[in-house]
Amino acid sequence: MISRSMHKRLLRWRAWLIPEDLNLGWMPFYNLGYLIFLFLPVLFDPSGRGKAFGMLASMLWPTLATLVIFLCLYFSVYRSSGRASLVRTLGIAALSYYLLPFNAFANTYLIYAIGCAAFLGVSLWSRLGWSAL
Repeated sequence: MISRSMHKRLLRWRAWLIPEDLNLGWMPFYNLGYLIFLFLPVLFDPSGRGKAFGMLASMLWPTLATLVIFLCLYFSVYRSSGRASLVRTLGIAALSYYLLPFNAFANTYLIYAIGCAAFLGVSLWSRLGWSAL
């Protein structure tokens, strides 16, 4: 069981990352579970040489570097609005295009970018049009 002081600390940490007025609770943190897809090349060898369980350093380090940038952008999307939110969302999408030559599962970032489009604060048709790009 988690202690009362630890629970308060976790709630304070959540409020620092995700504004309480959005009423999202822990959902943004649960969504981070999909990041596991970025590490699927550990199980599948994309070169076709039959060497499974061997994510090469040339794939691992770019993935870890983009992951740090992604987390900063991801949580800042929830705390921004307007143009700043759009720029951060496009930054998440750009991470996907940067990582694609190194990691075949980089499209994970595109899915997150489309999910962040819900917080752009524009009309539904604008968000759908943006997602179609």
